Amino acid sequence: MSLRDADCSWLPDHQLHVVETLAHVDHTIERLLRLTHDYTEHGTITFAEVSKGDRVDVVVREVAPLPQAIPRLVADALTQSCGPRWNTPCMRRLRPLLGGC
Repeated sequence: MSLRDADCSWLPDHQLHVVETLAHVDHTIERLLRLTHDYTEHGTITFAEVSKGDRVDVVVREVAPLPQAIPRLVADALTQSCGPRWNTPCMRRLRPLLGGC
């Protein structure tokens, strides 16, 4: 479903920018998931076997550094999705429907 196909009739016209914000959040999360997938596909953690007598332990030898883009994309998605653009218009409409919680 594209932004143009979405039913936004429940949202007042002056708050339609919320839909675009959520589309941005969706795109950001998609980028984050692709980046995280690529990061984990390339040997994120390297293990080593350490022999101690008759016992062999598996230890973490190396952890690949987290790409800086990952925490930045997480922060962007959280800031945009939890910000006042989303919270104010939607929660005003949803609170009565959810029993005032």
